[in-house]
Amino acid sequence: MILEVITYLAEKLYNLREPWALVGGSNLFLRKCIDKTNDVDIISTETGVSLIYKKLYCHTIIEPNWSEYENIRSLFYSACIYDIRIEVMGEPINHFDGQWVKNCWWKNSIESLQFEDLIVPCTSLYYEKMINIRLKNYDRALSIENFKKYPQ
Repeated sequence: MILEVITYLAEKLYNLREPWALVGGSNLFLRKCIDKTNDVDIISTETGVSLIYKKLYCHTIIEPNWSEYENIRSLFYSACIYDIRIEVMGEPINHFDGQWVKNCWWKNSIESLQFEDLIVPCTSLYYEKMINIRLKNYDRALSIENFKKYPQ
């Protein structure tokens, strides 16, 4: 079902006019770095979150609001499509080494992946590895490194 949701999102958000990308587990799943994921994570700008909310309004679980979870602060929005949760982060700020730092790197790390007949924006594997190391998600960073060494 994850692939169906990614297809739906890529079609729905095709002409968004704000940068957005799959990030995290859904990005790695689409690239076949990991075998499964439970949700679809999207990163965007503050305006992008508002536009995504408008396009996915009928699927809304949590309306856009500023929130903090573990080491990430962002404008957060959540929807559910085909029983799969979509989590959208806008203008993320990450907690690194005792301080909060605005994450601007993702905007320069967007790659266009061909998936079936669609182009899906995704953050690069370099970005995914770097951000996971900074967030101390070492298992995820190791999964990315192993995939890069031994692509499937």
